[in-house]
Amino acid sequence: LSAGMKRRLMQLEDMESMWRQTFAGMMLGKIPFFVLQVSRDNIIADTVLGLLTANPKDLKKPLRVIFTDEEGVDAGGVKKEFFQLL
Repeated sequence: LSAGMKRRLMQLEDMESMWRQTFAGMMLGKIPFFVLQVSRDNIIADTVLGLLTANPKDLKKPLRVIFTDEEGVDAGGVKKEFFQLL
């Protein structure tokens, strides 16, 4: 396989793993991630608000970032971009 195909395959495997973990958590009535939804225009304010209003137990969970009005699935790239923008 080419390097591009290997990278794409790894991305798909990461997405599958994320969805499996999410589904398993939902079946048990819990979300296995701390989901932080932010807008690019107000990234700092949205982040601070999300952290201040979160349940302290949720802050120990793996982070998943959602940019408002965007469809990107956080398989690592969205979270990396989030930290770069902060």
